[in-house]
Amino acid sequence: MIRKIITFLILAGVIGGVGFYSLRMISTEEEDPNAGLEFVEVSRGDVVQTVSFVGTVQPVRLTEVKSEVSGRIINVAVEDGEAVEKGQLLLELDRTEIETEIEELRRQMVSNQLRKEQSERDEKRTAELYEKKFATDKEMEDAVTARKLAENELRIQEARLENLNDRLSKTRIHAPHGGVVLNLDVTEGEVMVGASSVSAGDVPMKIADLGQMLIEAEVSEVDLPRMEVGQAARITFPGMADLKLSGEVSSISPSAVADKAEVVFPVKVVLRDTDERVKPGISSLVSIDVQEEQGALVIPVSALFRERNETFVFVDAGDEFELRKVEIGLSAKSKVVIKSGLEEGESVTLGIPAGFDVEARRGEVGRWAKWR
Repeated sequence: MIRKIITFLILAGVIGGVGFYSLRMISTEEEDPNAGLEFVEVSRGDVVQTVSFVGTVQPVRLTEVKSEVSGRIINVAVEDGEAVEKGQLLLELDRTEIETEIEELRRQMVSNQLRKEQSERDEKRTAELYEKKFATDKEMEDAVTARKLAENELRIQEARLENLNDRLSKTRIHAPHGGVVLNLDVTEGEVMVGASSVSAGDVPMKIADLGQMLIEAEVSEVDLPRMEVGQAARITFPGMADLKLSGEVSSISPSAVADKAEVVFPVKVVLRDTDERVKPGISSLVSIDVQEEQGALVIPVSALFRERNETFVFVDAGDEFELRKVEIGLSAKSKVVIKSGLEEGESVTLGIPAGFDVEARRGEVGRWAKWR
């Protein structure tokens, strides 16, 4: 019986000790509400601010092939993707109708040439009679007029013949420059509408010089002030992680694009080099380093807090935490430069310590923060 009592007392003591220890641990955790805070040390580093945007690859020289005359296509002399040289035949249109008009006009011109010669003989004869007083003033004037009308009619026909010959030459369409045939979208037998003052005309194909490419993109009004012509650019491509090309900003539009939800400006970036895998129309990501600070005091953006347009951090001061206002500089990705308010080696929190009655926004140094 005594042995049972002793055993019971020992078990009770162990259970009580465990319970006391657990209660003490819980009490300790409750007494230290900042136990889960994370800290980061203020250090020196480089911060590079980058403007990035998506664009579309296009040839620097891209020409829409059009015809100046309408007609039925009788010969497509190239294929899509084929390399061509300047002056190479691309398309031929049916020449029959124009050739018939030319032949008919030539016959008319022969007749008019005969009439002109006859009017010259008549005028000469009338002039001789007029000198001998055998022809009236009216007869002389009529003879001169008849000769002039015949000459004028012949000149009109000569001009028309020149126009028909020009139209005939335009039924054969040649490459305006060397390059590659793109977007070929016609077949023999189709009727092509020529470009004119009342019609833009059909575009059966385009000729692109793939020796030099550029990227056409649109840049936000927020990023535009930091960009300028001549800036170096890095270009990458979706699906081609190993391909990285360099480029240069060649033009920035002085006017925003209308009818856009966001105000944007057209920008062109010329590639300094190229690769056979880079094709017209593919997407690309352009990155431009617009500002850089080296060896500056930096902390993570997540260590910053903002309230009422003031920026501050929480500094670990040993037994307590200090709310300290700071002046920030350049920010990029997850880092921000501290211009004043902190020293190298100090420790700041990544959260708000207990006991501070603030309603701050954390890590807000993005491009729109300055507008708020």
